[in-house]
Amino acid sequence: MPETRDWALVRRFTAPRANLPRLISQVKREPELLDALLTAVASDVARVRFGAAKAMRNLSGRAPDLIYPHFDFFASFLWNENSILRWNAILIVGNLAAVDGERRVDRIIDGYLSAISGPHMIDAGNTMRGAAAIGVAEPYLADRIARHILEVERATYAAPECRNVAIGHAIEPSIACSDTCR
Repeated sequence: MPETRDWALVRRFTAPRANLPRLISQVKREPELLDALLTAVASDVARVRFGAAKAMRNLSGRAPDLIYPHFDFFASFLWNENSILRWNAILIVGNLAAVDGERRVDRIIDGYLSAISGPHMIDAGNTMRGAAAIGVAEPYLADRIARHILEVERATYAAPECRNVAIGHAIEPSIACSDTCR
C-alpha cells in the first residue's frame, strides 16, 4: 500500500515516542489535519482505521477541546460491531467529559454504562475506565456511575473468570484489558 498523507499522519500520532504536544499544536494550526484523522477513522484499510482511532483517543486525552465538536461522531461508535472502534470510542467519550459544557454525556450515560453488564468483558473494563474520567469531570453523575459499576457482580461474560477480571476493573479502572475474555 502506498504511503498516503492520512496514513503518514496516523503513524505520527501513534508512534511509540510520538511528540503529542507538538502534534497537537500542529493540529491546532492546521485544522485540516483533524479532518484527515476523522476521515481515516472510516477508512477501508484496517491499519489506517484503527491507527486513526488510536490517534483520536490520544488527542482526546491530551486536547479534548479539539475533539469535542465531534462528540456525536464518536458516540455513534459506542455500539459499533467492530470492537476496536468501540473500545476507542468508549475511552474517547470518557475523555471528552472534561470539556462537556453542553452535557452531551448526560444524554447517553445510561446507554454508555450498559456495557458493564456484559456480554463483552473488555467493553465493560473500558467503560469503567471511561466512566471514572466522566465521574471526575461530572461529579453529579458519580452516584449513577457507581450504581452501574456495582452491577458488575451480576454481569454475564463469555467465561466465568471474565467476571472476576471485570470486578477487578470495578476496583481499579486503570487495569489493562487483555484479549482473554472478549
